[in-house]
Formats: sequence, structure tokens, C-alpha cells
Amino acid sequence: MAKVITVFGGLGAQGSSVVNALLKRSSAYKVRVATRDVNSEKAKAAAAKGAELVNAAYDDYASLVKALTGAHGAWFITTFWEVKDSAKEIAQGVAVAKASKEVGLQHLVFSSLDSPKKYGVTQIAFEDKVDIENEIVKIGVPHTFVDVAWYLNNLESFAGPKKFDPNGPYVIATPIGPNGMYAINNSDVGEVFAQVFDHRDEYLNKKIHVAGLKVGSTQEFADAFNEVFAPHKFVAVSDFEGFKQATAAFGDAFYNMYKFYDVSKGGAFDVALTKKLNPDTITSIKEYLVKNKDKFKF
Repeated sequence: MAKVITVFGGLGAQGSSVVNALLKRSSAYKVRVATRDVNSEKAKAAAAKGAELVNAAYDDYASLVKALTGAHGAWFITTFWEVKDSAKEIAQGVAVAKASKEVGLQHLVFSSLDSPKKYGVTQIAFEDKVDIENEIVKIGVPHTFVDVAWYLNNLESFAGPKKFDPNGPYVIATPIGPNGMYAINNSDVGEVFAQVFDHRDEYLNKKIHVAGLKVGSTQEFADAFNEVFAPHKFVAVSDFEGFKQATAAFGDAFYNMYKFYDVSKGGAFDVALTKKLNPDTITSIKEYLVKNKDKFKF
């Protein structure tokens, strides 16, 4: 009999990849997507693929219990930038954990991050995830935590090439320090999580760290863009202090994120394990750009 897996945030970029990977295992799992709006176009699309829809919100505990009742496992992610409040984000994670405990969930899988504080860096949006992990452990829910690397998909938005001079080249200003930065294609993460559900006993009560590749410098981004999108021209600017000034409106959040990626030297990211879990994981910037070429307009 297929096991029910409840997916919170299953209509987002990462969550939708989880839903798609689980739906491919229709004989093993029944996918239940918990969303605040079951009538949205994204929700209807998920239902058309075979997912069950249920109304739920992190700040509505009763809805969490309902969404988890009868489920074997669940996947969830929290987003600091949605609530912009550390205590509220942690409370969301605690609510999911308590509801999971109440219904006797057998496997709670949390999309998490690593702790910048271990490396002397303050980054609340990352640290909240670690605090949620600690609460899940205290509450006593069978779990797996997955630390996900920087998204290559960020190149499609805030981290992508910008045209400052109409007659000049495109500029890529993502600051990568001398220790490099690990990255992963967001849509590759779903299969990784599905494998974690497939092999529950192997990953139970553990934390794994997934990445598809290591980017050695900002210039590697520029080189790949120049190759894939010729004759357009791209240049790299990797100036941490300049980046800090350019993102001052957001405080130190973005600056500290890239600083953490550098000083941590990649932390515990495991490219080999990631490739084992998803053999189709993208392993080069060029491969990513070629597969997603239609998302860039130059």
C-alpha cells in the first residue's frame, strides 16, 4: 500500500521538485500537497499530476494536524524572507514538529541549512533552520535534515548578469571568495529528497549536505555565460566590500551569506553523495545554462 507523504510548500521552486519526484513513485507514495490555496493554478496543476490537495498553513496548528493525519512522512521548508521574523520562522518549524509528533509521523524531512555561527558569521536566515532542527530533535520526531547548497537558479534572478552600461558587457557580481562556493540546481533536489524517503533507515535521524558542484570563482560564471550566450559579453566582479555596499538596503544578510560560504570552505557538502542520490544532478555551470537557456533573455 502506498505511503502518504505530506509536502508543505509543495508549490514552490524546491517543493515542486519534491512533489514531482515523489509522484514518479506512484506505487510507493501518495503525495499530499499542503497549501494555503487549493484553488491556485499551481495547486490545480499539482492535482492534475496526481497529488491530493489539502488546506494548511504554518500558523494554523489544527490545519497542520489535519494535513499530517494518516501520513507516513512529510517534507517541509521554512523561509525567513517570507515572514522576516526569526521567532516566527522558528515557531513555524516547531508547529510542524509538534503536529508530526501528535499524529505519530514516521519520517519528517526538513530542507535546512548549515550554521554560520560555527564559523563566526551572523546570518539569521540560516541560523533559524539550525534552531528548528534542534527543536525537532527535542520534540522527538523521527527525522532527516538536508542542508542544500546555493541555488544555481539564483542566476536567473538577483545573482544573475546585469547590464549597467547599455554599450558595455553584462556584469556578474556574485562574490565568491578564494575558498569557492558549492551550488546545486534547485530542480535536482527533489530526487535527492525522494531517495531519502526511499531509504529512510539509512538517513534516519541524520543530517546530510547536498551540492552538485563547486564554483571556484565568479569568473567561472562569466566564462560559462560567455560560452553559452555568445556573442553577448560577460565580465566577473568579485568584490565583497562593493557587494556589501550594493546590498546595504538588506542589511548584512546577503553579504554575510557569501562570507559564510567562503569561510566555511564548503562545510560538509558532499558532491559524491548527491550524485549517488540523484545521478542526473547537474555538475557544471555550462550544463545548467544549456538546460535552462530559455530562462535567460539577452
